[in-house]
Amino acid sequence: MDTVIEILNDVEFHFKTPDLIMAQLYQELEFCNSKVCQFVLGPVTSRTLDLPYLSKAKRMFFKNLMNHTFHGSEVEHGVVLTPDGTTISISHLFAGIAAGLKMKNELTLPEKPLITGPPNNSGEESQLSLDPLISSTISMDLGMTFLLFYSKQNQVALGPNGCWDSISEPRTFILMGPPSYMPDAVINGAMDGFILGTHLVEKVDPPSNISVLLNDYYGSKGLNGKEKIRSNFRRKIFAALLSKEKLQEQVENALGLLWKMNEASSLFEGITDKKLTFLTKQAIDEFMTMYVECPAIIPRCIWGARPYKGTPTQLKLPLGFVYIHHTSTPSKPCQNFSTCAADMRSMQRFHQDDRGWDDIGYR
Repeated sequence: MDTVIEILNDVEFHFKTPDLIMAQLYQELEFCNSKVCQFVLGPVTSRTLDLPYLSKAKRMFFKNLMNHTFHGSEVEHGVVLTPDGTTISISHLFAGIAAGLKMKNELTLPEKPLITGPPNNSGEESQLSLDPLISSTISMDLGMTFLLFYSKQNQVALGPNGCWDSISEPRTFILMGPPSYMPDAVINGAMDGFILGTHLVEKVDPPSNISVLLNDYYGSKGLNGKEKIRSNFRRKIFAALLSKEKLQEQVENALGLLWKMNEASSLFEGITDKKLTFLTKQAIDEFMTMYVECPAIIPRCIWGARPYKGTPTQLKLPLGFVYIHHTSTPSKPCQNFSTCAADMRSMQRFHQDDRGWDDIGYR
């Protein structure tokens, strides 16, 4: 993320306002190049400047970062490690920021009207609407990932997380299992994009630049100088901003748009309105349980854990009880990923080396 912010600083030198910056990046980086996304944010019409104010290395890095892809079933591209220890998709983050700025400049919170589905009992076609911010970040992809899972084109509906080859110099992000259409990095990026986009819509005065916005959100300062409004708390913030009912409505409407635009026509074969509603509810229930209600878990590979001594015994739900272990000497709580990771490694060393345990925990 530090590299992304550094490049944004270079871009901001040439485009003085956030809306001009995102408009330019939207056109040149194509971080929102599907028909559906352009229906919401507008068409991509010009790619002539090719970011001439950036060095060739930065230009290639930035463009590749906006192209979220998988190499086989293991390596995920277009993602970055953030200071809170989580990994995000940059294209989804930028789509949310672009949508927020667009909505702010239009001085309203417009929802895109669309006609979907066959005529109802009265002979009229169904009228639905899309929220530009929700659809450009999360609802469209959430609907698509469950369509792919339902049609057995993906083994899983959501996730997985992954591990970086290096925490100090992360270059390759390796997934922990077969990818869904929405791995954890996409979900994190979509949630952050929605949060920051909402912040831009509601804020009276726009930020001086995008790099400041990202520094505040992913750093210790927080948006508006409030420590609780930063990426560490994305799940709580997301839950406060977007209700389960509103998200379910928007996912169902997004699937209606996909059906109308024939973006995924083969996936809708044999799916009735009733089944579509069921799929939408399933998507929302699983997403809310796994990524909103439950706290985020930082994998062992991210905080730099040593291997387990011997063979671990996998826990099985439901657990009869849980003990929370803490250090013997209280100290100031860690407030950033690097410090928390160092504390975790220290506790593991103590338990393995001094106590002779198999790992940091036991049962």
